[in-house]
Amino acid sequence: MTLKHLFVSALIVFAFQSHGQTQLYGTWTAHCSVEGSKNQKSIKTSSLCPLKQTSDSSVSISSIQLKVDSTHLTFGNDKNGITYVKRPNNNAISFVKDRTPYSFEILGTTSEKYMILKGYDGQMLLLERKED
Repeated sequence: MTLKHLFVSALIVFAFQSHGQTQLYGTWTAHCSVEGSKNQKSIKTSSLCPLKQTSDSSVSISSIQLKVDSTHLTFGNDKNGITYVKRPNNNAISFVKDRTPYSFEILGTTSEKYMILKGYDGQMLLLERKED
């Protein structure tokens, strides 16, 4: 492989990674995934998802409003954004919220309206782009 081929390949990879990062910019509704246990007596969801117990045997799980710019994530009506680190080599983001570390792989979909954040613990958030 010649130096010219290596240079062109590096430019293509850089352009793809830059595009992947900017795809995440914007305002989103993050829908929470829910995983039930085999006996259906417990559920698992991302700790980012607001849980509200509605009775002795049921809970309500809410979606999250999320804004993403080049350096910060802002959850709901929070005034201060949370700094995140974008890892272009594996298309992932990491951040700390309420002293809890989070890492998510960013998965694209066939629609520009949706993206998926897949946590390393297996939990997922479906991001739905909001019209600004």
